[in-house]
Amino acid sequence: MIGVDVNSKCFAISVLTPKGKVLKQTYFGKDIWVKRKKIFERREKLQSLADKGSHRARKSLRKLKTKERNFVKNRIGEVVRDIINLALKYDADIGIEKLTRFKPKGRRFNKEVLRMPILLFKTTLESRCFDKNISLTIGDAYHSSKWCSHCGAVAKSGHSSNYALFKCVSCGQIVNSDRKASLAVAVKSLMVRNKKHGLNNPISFQFTSRRVPVNGLLRSNDGLGFNAVHLDSTPMESPFR
Repeated sequence: MIGVDVNSKCFAISVLTPKGKVLKQTYFGKDIWVKRKKIFERREKLQSLADKGSHRARKSLRKLKTKERNFVKNRIGEVVRDIINLALKYDADIGIEKLTRFKPKGRRFNKEVLRMPILLFKTTLESRCFDKNISLTIGDAYHSSKWCSHCGAVAKSGHSSNYALFKCVSCGQIVNSDRKASLAVAVKSLMVRNKKHGLNNPISFQFTSRRVPVNGLLRSNDGLGFNAVHLDSTPMESPFR
């Protein structure tokens, strides 16, 4: 299973076997946020000039809009292509969270979060998965960013001020937030897939050395019947205290 976490600045990827072994973790599309940030800054300057009556600025704004649209469409297509290639390489299904358009919550939120074209990504991925006959699981995002992959605890708040790192208040594990979230997406997608296929036996995951409860990833009415996963190897990332 390939778990994909879509966040404000990139796409975090985790490749997980049915036994829970992490085969690969990586990031795609980091340049999209950087490029669009520069475009937005340029747009603000041009818009200021256009408001003052500059015909040249209005013309530049139209060209910039076309440039941005083409760039985003091309890069999202390339990101989806890379994910599909991973799925074909590992003979894997793909799992993502249910992606919906965020409601604007202020100027800063718009700049930091809405810069990633999540709906374009979702529709493009669905289309490519259909073309390549790859199963796509769209799961609930419930607690995927709060669940600790080392001890199973669900924290009310464990992120750093810039949201880049997650520190579990229960066991002290410190990991990259996006990487951990993509792993949670993969874990939940595996459980959902097994439920769809009528497999009710617990899955044996191996990315840590203790039994990690996964009920924090599930809503009470999910009906998946999984309370814990059996883990018997080294941690994905070492805990720090």
